[in-house]
Amino acid sequence: MLSTADVPGSIYVGFSVILVAIYLVGVLYFWGVTFSSILNVNICLAFSVCIDYSQHIMQQFLNEKPPDSCKTDQEKRIFKAKQAVSSIGSSVIHCGLSTLFSIAPLAWSASYVFKVFFKCWFCIIFFGMANGFLLMPVILSYIGPLTDFYISEEEIANIGDDKNTEEKSIKFEN
Repeated sequence: MLSTADVPGSIYVGFSVILVAIYLVGVLYFWGVTFSSILNVNICLAFSVCIDYSQHIMQQFLNEKPPDSCKTDQEKRIFKAKQAVSSIGSSVIHCGLSTLFSIAPLAWSASYVFKVFFKCWFCIIFFGMANGFLLMPVILSYIGPLTDFYISEEEIANIGDDKNTEEKSIKFEN
């Protein structure tokens, strides 16, 4: 909630993270991984890591300004969802792939702990990226928030203006 400053956006990201945890538990049950302290720690870490994949898409969606040619709310949402994925998507993919490459050697480990760790993190990365790149844009294109979080060029130009700063400070003191 603190990073998006948008309640619906935070709910969508939270929903995505909870889905990843559900997927993770389901796949690990299918693989025959039993519940243990190792699995518990990995599930807790899944919540913190999965936020990245959906959160970055959501934040970029909120920061995009639709053009004036988008007349309906649906057109605005679709434009913002496409722009969010195209502008921040490559960074999120690099993040996921670098994490995947860093845990890849664990796949050939003989240790039970490392095998469980690899399986958990593989699922976290796979499902987190799937939710971030497939689920979030679809949700945002249908029911994404249309709150204006972008700063206009006039506001950017006035940021360093001393006169504007004095007026704001006078208003604040009164």
